[in-house]
Amino acid sequence: MPEIRNIEKQAMDEKCPVCQKGWMRPTGIVITAEPPQFEHKCTSCSYKQNYYVQYPYVV
Repeated sequence: MPEIRNIEKQAMDEKCPVCQKGWMRPTGIVITAEPPQFEHKCTSCSYKQNYYVQYPYVV
């Protein structure tokens, strides 16, 4: 019989490596390499960097 169970979730997030104040968020631009890279922009200082995952994500 199906049961409802509680699970714990956590968010993996990336703080800006430059200003350490903002969070890196996807811009919607994807670089079609192998593996693909996702452009992110800081919410505070507008620094841009590419990552292999899109932040934030749930673990």
